Amino acid sequence: MSQTRPKRKVPFEITPKIFIFLAFVPLLLLSSTFSGHGGSGDFHAHKKWISLTLNLPPTSWYSHELEWWGLDYPPFSVYYHWVFGRLVAALGQTDSFDLTDRTGVDTVPLLRLLIVAFNALVYYLPVYYMIRSSHRPASRGSLTLLMYMPILMLVDVGHFQISNYVPSALTVITLHYLNLELDNRGGKHENEIGVSSQLKASSAFMASVLFKQMQLYLSLPIFVHLLRWCTVERDVKKSSKSFITLNFLRKLAILGVTVVGLTVVALIPFRSDVSQVVRRVFPVGRGLYESKVANLWCMLDTRPFDIQRRLPPHIIKGLCGITTLLGSAPFLARIWRNKNVDLNANVAGCGMAAFLFSYHAHEKSCLVFLPAFVSAFEEGMSGRMILMCGMGCRFLLELDGLVYEYLGMTVAFLAYFNHFYGGLGKLFKGEKWIDYLQTAVISFSLLLEFAMPIVPNPVPQLPDLYELAIAGNTFLGFFGTWAWMVMDMPTTKATKAMTKKQARGIRTSSRSRSRSRKSKKM
Repeated sequence: MSQTRPKRKVPFEITPKIFIFLAFVPLLLLSSTFSGHGGSGDFHAHKKWISLTLNLPPTSWYSHELEWWGLDYPPFSVYYHWVFGRLVAALGQTDSFDLTDRTGVDTVPLLRLLIVAFNALVYYLPVYYMIRSSHRPASRGSLTLLMYMPILMLVDVGHFQISNYVPSALTVITLHYLNLELDNRGGKHENEIGVSSQLKASSAFMASVLFKQMQLYLSLPIFVHLLRWCTVERDVKKSSKSFITLNFLRKLAILGVTVVGLTVVALIPFRSDVSQVVRRVFPVGRGLYESKVANLWCMLDTRPFDIQRRLPPHIIKGLCGITTLLGSAPFLARIWRNKNVDLNANVAGCGMAAFLFSYHAHEKSCLVFLPAFVSAFEEGMSGRMILMCGMGCRFLLELDGLVYEYLGMTVAFLAYFNHFYGGLGKLFKGEKWIDYLQTAVISFSLLLEFAMPIVPNPVPQLPDLYELAIAGNTFLGFFGTWAWMVMDMPTTKATKAMTKKQARGIRTSSRSRSRSRKSKKM
């Protein structure tokens, strides 16, 4: 009598609950404040960009009124606003999107509803499909966390920067197809799957860069991985010691045509002045960092270091470039040298290095590496990183008047984790030193949250003392995680699932059982 295996409980069984939850939570933000309430901010920027697409030809989009929220996003993001404009026109709301109207706060609920609907289509459904079809246990286990990351929802729907869900989804899609090729190496259809998956991955990633330039944080590891793929020979007997082979050139040409072709298509409406697009998308004159960002340069720009006062801008830019490359180097080396590398984790490591050390980082830039990180690690580590990213954006949310929403959605996240992962013990369990450090960072930030409304600022000369303390504490968590990923993180898929010795033991045991069955038949 055949014995049926017990069904393993996986997150997909509770997916209907997840979608009900995700449909309800954003509605709590419909009437909340936003960036620019009572003045001007990101809401007015995105409203203006929608108005541009409704009232002006594409040739004027990147040059119209640059002093008042001039367009500074790549073309695909502009087309996204164009779609919003078409929907606004279909709903008969074009009067509220006149270019002379610089307030338009009556459109906030409408735009937020459109954002929520779009996020369901461009993020939740693709991410659910990609991770459900993945065979990677870490990715499957993190499904529900990718579905609900409070800071992503707060920034897009609350703060009103409607440009994070799409590149986040494209990041997950990129990693899915890159891992599909890795998981099928040595298989029957390795070559066909390899070319197809790399084309899809490179297209998805280039689309994410053409949507939001901060996605370049992830460009180095993905470039190194694709370059390594170009050097791999399917037939070992035909492999050459030479780096440049016919197979290498063929693969490189395929990827090059894909990437360049996608870029050319994106720039066609702006072909008369491509240089203006480049100047607007890469405004290097904005400064070293923005607001209270939890990265190295913000920490070094406080007393007694005051790095911007002591060093000229060109020296600082050089330091940013050098430290970013050095911070990414260990992960790039792993990707290049090891075919069994855990790609998601090393992509996340490079993204984190760029956030910590690069020029002109913003609090929201932590959202670039967050999807890769969550899809790479188990739920406890991923959950703590989601909480730390929220804490890193705390000052931004305070400026927007969204602190209570932030605290409420953080509590909702803890309840969400407790329900879907069987208790908060998994979130704060300690096995490695990084677990204890991250838990301490989160605990101290929560302590500061409770202290702020009760304990007066002990240093009146520093009115932002509490906010700086939270940013510095979060920086400690980010930097510690990056250091752990450099020094102690398991570097390959094999070490995460089982050691090679264990794998050999399983294969040996399987062969022994097979021989035993054959001998019995004989």
